Amino acid sequence: MPHRAPTRTALTEQLGDSARYPLLIHGTRSDTLTEAHAKELASRRPHTSLAQLPTGHTVHETAPDGFAATVSAFLDTLKG
Repeated sequence: MPHRAPTRTALTEQLGDSARYPLLIHGTRSDTLTEAHAKELASRRPHTSLAQLPTGHTVHETAPDGFAATVSAFLDTLKG
């Protein structure tokens, strides 16, 4: 049987509040996404949190500990 991508509803159920309150992590040294663009992207989607780390574009790769700490702290805010 071919692999089928989950529906939007299934993804929302899996992601819970993180689907309603997204997090955008921006590497401030990115040549791909400027700070202005990151702020604009975050402002276009309600309830989006913008976190910035002093890394390049691939934040998860260049600063895995900072990325993990940022995601963990964000998820903790959703538990409240």
